[in-house]
Parts: sequence; structure tokens; C-alpha cells
Amino acid sequence: MADRERLIGATVSFLRDAIPQQAVANAMRERGHRWSQSTVWAIEKGERRLLLSEAADLAEILDVSVEALLKRPDEIGLQSEIASECRSIGLLYNEAIWTMHELSAAQDVLQRYLDDAERKGIRLTLVTEATIHNVKKMTSRQALEEAEDLKDLGNQDRPRTREDFDAMRKLDRG
Repeated sequence: MADRERLIGATVSFLRDAIPQQAVANAMRERGHRWSQSTVWAIEKGERRLLLSEAADLAEILDVSVEALLKRPDEIGLQSEIASECRSIGLLYNEAIWTMHELSAAQDVLQRYLDDAERKGIRLTLVTEATIHNVKKMTSRQALEEAEDLKDLGNQDRPRTREDFDAMRKLDRG
């Protein structure tokens, strides 16, 4: 068979990933195709051509476009990694927004407590003025600036894990 069939077969195998060949064959039979597990195997090995009418249904089963069936597995792998990073960034971005919202809300609560203490003439003894001053500087804007500073650190100095980051912050403060 031609190189194109071997390429399509390798791509189908890559896209099928953990889905058993028999499950793919069953899904194709449900769509009216005369497929068995050995049909999937033969296509993946490039020993059987994938018909266009089959490609549309197979792409649907694998949750990809028909065009994806024509790509090289390494190209799909890279695109998959990019898509995964985009999803991760989206989740982290949403988490950052929520964290900034919580930070702002906590700052507001602290300010109300401080105002209340001042109104009532309560002298703060459990918390020092320096601590309050430092906490008041912990704003969303300051967090963004510090995140940019982290980005500017050389690879050797940049924390790799949350634990590394926490240890670095403890050293900076202490």
C-alpha cells in the first residue's frame, strides 16, 4: 500500500490511543460500516484503505476532524500539546481572577476591621503596624508586578514548584 495509507493508519492509531480497536469497530458497525477489530488493525497498519465515507464516521468517533486523519501523528501530538496548554492557561487564568477577587474582598474586610478598631479606640497589640502595612501592600497590582519579576528571573533562580516558590518567599520575608 502507498505511504499515504500508512500515514493515515499511523494517525488513526495515534488518535485512537486508549480506545480499544474492538470499540472503534463496534462504533463503526453502529454507523452502518462492515468493520471488525481486524479492519481497524488493517487500516492502522496501512494494509487497508480508509474510504471517505468511513473517514467522516471514524473522525466523529475519535472526536477529531476528517482533516486530522490526514496529518502526521507528530503534528497531531504537537497540536494536542498546544491545545492542552491553552486549556491549562485558561484554567489558571480563571483561578487567578478568582484569587484576585478573594484578595480584594479580604483587603476590604481587613480595612473594615481596622476602621472599626479605630472608631472604638482599640489599640492593636496582637498585630504590629508593620504587619498591617505589609498586608495592605498585598494588592492585585503588586501580585502582578511580583509575577512579572518572577518571569524575569533567570532559569536557575526561577522556582519550579509551588514549594520552591513558598520557600523563596519565606527567605525574601525573613
